[in-house]
Amino acid sequence: AVGEVLRLDARLGELAGVGRPREGRVAHQRALVVQPVARGGALGRGAAGERAPAPGGEQIVLGLRRSHPRQADARLPLEAFAQPRGLRRDAPDVGAQLGCRCEEDSAQHEAGAAVGMAGAILWQRRQQQATPQDTTPFSTKYGPWAIVTGAARAEGIGYGFARHLAGRQINLVLVDILADELEARAAELRRNYLVKVRPVALDLGQPDFINRLLAETDGLDIGLLICNHMYTPSDTPPILDMPLEMHHRMLDINARAYTTLAHTYGRQMVNKGRGGIILVSSGAGMRGTAYTGAYSANKAYQFMFGEALWYELLGSGVDVLVLAPGLTRTQGDALDNYPAFMMMDVEPVVTETLAGLGQKHLVIPGPVNKLLEVLSARFMSRRQAVMTTGKLMAQGLQKE
Repeated sequence: AVGEVLRLDARLGELAGVGRPREGRVAHQRALVVQPVARGGALGRGAAGERAPAPGGEQIVLGLRRSHPRQADARLPLEAFAQPRGLRRDAPDVGAQLGCRCEEDSAQHEAGAAVGMAGAILWQRRQQQATPQDTTPFSTKYGPWAIVTGAARAEGIGYGFARHLAGRQINLVLVDILADELEARAAELRRNYLVKVRPVALDLGQPDFINRLLAETDGLDIGLLICNHMYTPSDTPPILDMPLEMHHRMLDINARAYTTLAHTYGRQMVNKGRGGIILVSSGAGMRGTAYTGAYSANKAYQFMFGEALWYELLGSGVDVLVLAPGLTRTQGDALDNYPAFMMMDVEPVVTETLAGLGQKHLVIPGPVNKLLEVLSARFMSRRQAVMTTGKLMAQGLQKE
């Protein structure tokens, strides 16, 4: 590993001062820091303030964390000790000029520790690169049949998944309560992709729906389950204005049915040692969302359920992925009052999700959604995030 690092960056020994006598070293330090920087970068500056030319290949920046009271979190690169600005390396008071107490020691000790840590990083990277990638064809791993719920609406995410899967020659069981629209989607898929399609008109809010679905899928090798269905009232009333019966129906469809489907078909997949489950949650499930509070609570359940299931099925051959889309063009002009830059089309959502299956446990599709989540989670308090989301929902739903 040491040899690899030295070949990787020939300046390593020079920066650490290997083979050169040093008057002293900084005593007040916490630990060596080894940090990769981009290819083609440069280390240090010359006497005239110009950036020093970088050698070819990737570089490793070496530094020291100093425990000086006024600079508790300062990190000093080794160049500062090798040749700091305006200071002579061979001066006996280099450490004093830097404001640190110095004591006698050899440069080789620092270089050895730095090289060892850099070698450890290189070894870890090579281990990651050496991890064999699964080259099993998608249709072999997740076929030959897939179940997609909530697939009746032509503009919906469920039908988007169905089209992409049919394009990979995976046969489909489409589930939705809208019987006529479901038959139309099934006919389109058969005609355009020459795959087998079984439409199953089913109310997933009924307690015994799974018995009917099991009868429809009896004898089929189900390799992929996509739970995409959802139910929420179109007028989006506040939580206390919604009838209690509607709350319970939402829980039946959006929480209980998800659990029943994942449990039933997940066990079949585990027994086979292969398969995939995609749970379509929502960005609304990451925090309380005013005016769709019950919906966001249901989506939060799907989110947490899916993440836990992903972990529990690691190594089983069954891949689990949670999809958390933001605002998506699935409802015609119903979302026209939201900022246009926040809207995504169905196609890129589906494409990114299927590409992440078996690679990730969570997909937040699109750069805007990713950026908004980072801003909400990292730069706002939870209260601020809920307030901001509430104002956005009030604007989009014209509640205030």
